[in-house]
Amino acid sequence: MGRLSGFVLLLALLWPPGCTPGDPVPPPAPTTPASLPAGGAYVGDAACASCHPDIAAAYARTNKARSVARFDPAAAPERFDGTRVPHPASRLAYEAFVRQDTLYQRELRTDADGNVLHERAHAAAYVIGSGNATRSYLMEVNGYLTEMPLTWYVHAGRWDMSPGYAEANDRFERQINVACITCHNGPVTHTPFTQNHYTEVPTGITCERCHGPASRHVARWREAAPAEPGTPDPTIVNPAHLDRGGQLSTCLQCHLAGVLVFKPGEDPTTYRPGTPLAAHRTVFVPETELTDPEAVGIDSHPVRLAKSACYRQSAMTCTTCHDPHRPKALLPPDHYNRACLQCHDAGHEAICTRPEADAPARAASGNCVGCHMQQGGTTNVPHVVFTDHWIRRRPGPPRDPATARPAFDSPAPLRLTALLEADRSEHLLIPRTRRTPATDLETAIAYFDFYETMHRVPAYLDSVRLYARRGFRAGADHVEARIALGRALAEIDSLEAAARVLDDAARAYPEHAWVHFWHGAVLEARGREDAAIAAYERAVALQPKLIEAQVKLADALLKAGFKEQARSRLETVVRLDPVHRPKAWYNLGLLYLEARRPDDAAQAFAEAARLDPDLADAFIQLGSFHLARNELDEAAAQFYRAIVAAPDHPAGYGSLGLVYLQAGRPREARQMFEKVLELDPGNTHARAFLNRLSERR
Repeated sequence: MGRLSGFVLLLALLWPPGCTPGDPVPPPAPTTPASLPAGGAYVGDAACASCHPDIAAAYARTNKARSVARFDPAAAPERFDGTRVPHPASRLAYEAFVRQDTLYQRELRTDADGNVLHERAHAAAYVIGSGNATRSYLMEVNGYLTEMPLTWYVHAGRWDMSPGYAEANDRFERQINVACITCHNGPVTHTPFTQNHYTEVPTGITCERCHGPASRHVARWREAAPAEPGTPDPTIVNPAHLDRGGQLSTCLQCHLAGVLVFKPGEDPTTYRPGTPLAAHRTVFVPETELTDPEAVGIDSHPVRLAKSACYRQSAMTCTTCHDPHRPKALLPPDHYNRACLQCHDAGHEAICTRPEADAPARAASGNCVGCHMQQGGTTNVPHVVFTDHWIRRRPGPPRDPATARPAFDSPAPLRLTALLEADRSEHLLIPRTRRTPATDLETAIAYFDFYETMHRVPAYLDSVRLYARRGFRAGADHVEARIALGRALAEIDSLEAAARVLDDAARAYPEHAWVHFWHGAVLEARGREDAAIAAYERAVALQPKLIEAQVKLADALLKAGFKEQARSRLETVVRLDPVHRPKAWYNLGLLYLEARRPDDAAQAFAEAARLDPDLADAFIQLGSFHLARNELDEAAAQFYRAIVAAPDHPAGYGSLGLVYLQAGRPREARQMFEKVLELDPGNTHARAFLNRLSERR
């Protein structure tokens, strides 16, 4: 507690003043929040537009309304010229193209001669991003949403790998979780206890994200029962009638990024405007984002704004400068200057120090934003130009957009700081100073999430154990903290302790599918296959669309020797998601072979090989089918792909050696078997074939 309090004092010393507004402007007395409508359902933007056509038409042109869209070739800013983007680490390359008004992305692998060894292409279901900075793309398979490898970078006018893909190529597999899609969209219908399955995905941020569910409001006005003049309509939330904390909460539900930890019973879809954001979630950010002046992330607007004297010495909110209903193109040219002059109007000397600002009118004629809000690149996303929301008298030189680096590339652990103090809503963006058993559990959850998704440094696991155990000992509870503690213990090979934690969690939360999933994973790691199968079966019974549990159950059944049940489960997996589970296809092929279903096996192996060019065993199985049929050219092609996929795997070379033997090409066969022995000196089969070749010679 003392350390954190000292940190707050340090921040006050480190943050230099902004643009010096003269005497601080006292914040006005907060207005009373509009009474929140009880219940209510979402009705969609069409209902809003029926009474507010001008606002709706203007809003449709804003970035928010275009944050998720279907691809429209007539309005697309992308350039489709056959540009191929290589990813050297994975030996793959990508390109985007349009076919019949649909955008596709293609993945390729070629050999040294340019021959295509692997190719797959998928259609984009959604464009994510307004197009002001980037446009990324989502594909959809039976309700499962994943990101695609290429992003169009608007300022640079070029294709490149999506953010984070240069470091770790997730190909077409990066799951779009509910926090991501909810912030870019209107209310989504997410399938509970799944990572990325949805039954309804709107396009764009809707009116009700800021005004709350509008069914009662629409019903009231259709009944011609308007509110009394001058009083807020109690059936809808108007953020303009909220106090400062309420207004900021409405914006920060999407614009305050970090590690999100939701209160028990809450998730990204349950926030309602008009309620304090701190009652819904806690947001953790690395301390460096608060102390490092160079840490300018693409999603750091609120944290950077909180450094500004303008924010700290006034009652400003996001809407002080931004009109949520109108795009920049519809704003008057002096819109942002006038926002500055709301406070900076004490005389031109206090407004501006430019030499030519020798009169109030000339002082107010300058570009306040251009001078005091730096535009440049970010530290975590390449090729974008970003307006830094830290308002300063003299910002430093702009960052080169080409110098983005991995967000966390240091081997040293970082300290996480919680924002959003529940009882200080007027100052939402200050670090949390109060510690309780409940906040200890939130901190444990945050450290494990940060470890798993952003910065895999083992020291964070110590923090998870420390905070979780302290919170639990004090009587607090949070299901996500139980999972985080169990998984942290498993990560450090304390499997018995992890099993105890997750066993208790399964009893305390018997309807929580993820608890049973992780309990099963730990039991399986301990060699308790029967108990693991039971845990996975419980997870699948609670949520059949939890495909990770379906996969783990199939693997556990296969390992335990229940082959018929494993085959049935794998058939379910590839029926639910036939695109993102190549190993499920491969295992299914093996089981079809054992069941004497060669045609089904060949089809399963072919699908596995099509989806994963690094799955060498799938190519070897396919080549074996062709070799058995004396289709030597086809067999050789598959074995060659196996060698490219796994150059250090002797099986590909040995299999290709057999093809050369059968084709009467002993010299090439000898080379292949010698390569096998180079990789595996004890391989008796390769040595026997070499002996036979020597005898023949």
